[in-house]
Amino acid sequence: VACGLHVPCCPAAASGPRDTLRHADSDGLGHAARAERFGRAAPVPGPVPAPGPAAATRARPQDPPRPAGQVQGRTRGDPARSGSCGILRADGALPAVPPNRARPQVLEFVSEVRRKQHEARAGVLAERKALEEAAEHRELMAWNRAENQRLQELRIARLRQEAREQEQRRAEEKARQAREAQAWAQLKEQEVLQLQEEAKTFITRENLEARVQEALDSPKSYNWAITREGLVVRPKHKGS
Repeated sequence: VACGLHVPCCPAAASGPRDTLRHADSDGLGHAARAERFGRAAPVPGPVPAPGPAAATRARPQDPPRPAGQVQGRTRGDPARSGSCGILRADGALPAVPPNRARPQVLEFVSEVRRKQHEARAGVLAERKALEEAAEHRELMAWNRAENQRLQELRIARLRQEAREQEQRRAEEKARQAREAQAWAQLKEQEVLQLQEEAKTFITRENLEARVQEALDSPKSYNWAITREGLVVRPKHKGS
């Protein structure tokens, strides 16, 4: 890397003398400071040879020319010269997102932050849902107990009503049986009285001769005819 170029990437850990020199240059140190750090003599700047055709094709944009022997004028806090990753700007704002090498790390960081936010949000939602389900469960259990109590009271009232109705039916059945028994007794009593009245005309050993004599004294003829219309035709006596 040519001295004085601005490399917009995160400074990596130094793995050798070249990386150390590169970090020293990114820290704003010039050739003299680098030579002093590594115990070497500072090279005396000499005339720069003219670049050839091949070098012109590989030329990169350089910093503005400076007088010979002048130390590079970059500082650590210079927002325009410092790296754009890992170093805060002078106004305290975050550096711009590097376009190439640091973008995967930034995307990974953003995805990690979003994942943690999603997990936290999911945890909060799960906890809220658990609380809501617990509250709903308590409400349903309270409603269930109240409903069971109401149904129990209705069941007890229905059983009492059924017991009263059954007792009333039993009383009515007893009254009906009593009325039937009384009616049967009255009927039998009337039959007995009727038999007693009919018994007065019965033919017994005691009144057999008297009945025979009574029949001879008052003969009755049962010789009569019945017309087709059902009328009885009695015979006329000779003396009539």
